[in-house]
Amino acid sequence: MNEEEAFWTLAQTVETILPMDYYSNMLGVLVDQKVLQTLLLKRLPRLCEHLQEFNFSLDLLAFQWLVCLFVNNLPAETEYAVWDLFFIKGVSVLFRVAITVLELM
Repeated sequence: MNEEEAFWTLAQTVETILPMDYYSNMLGVLVDQKVLQTLLLKRLPRLCEHLQEFNFSLDLLAFQWLVCLFVNNLPAETEYAVWDLFFIKGVSVLFRVAITVLELM
């Protein structure tokens, strides 16, 4: 897409698809981090226990993944698929991708 289309796509993403306050004060990102943490405790309890043994917080990874919408964290072709699904299904895709990435680790 050209620069103008890219700008309007970004504007729609921030203003329409992402929850309010996702970037302005990061409250939305912090809420999504907690949601992801809750989902992980249900889906991957052994991984969560293992990380707790080493005092490692997934917030370090999750924050970057959620703020950047996985840009620069996945191969380009995978990222394109994630963004396509994100535009179709919304924010829930981010949780599914995060859980999938962690399951593959």
